[in-house]
Amino acid sequence: MVCAIVSPLVSHGEYGRTHYPYSLLRTLEDGFGISHHVGHAAEVAPISEIWR
Repeated sequence: MVCAIVSPLVSHGEYGRTHYPYSLLRTLEDGFGISHHVGHAAEVAPISEIWR
């Protein structure tokens, strides 16, 4: 699966670490300050290495 995150807040590049669809959900939930994670998002790490 390929995911492109486009934002001025994201560092450009490729990331080889394995992430899951719930990782993206967790990243968005954390970014909006949502502490109750949906589905399995609480069980995965957010995609935090992309931020500047």
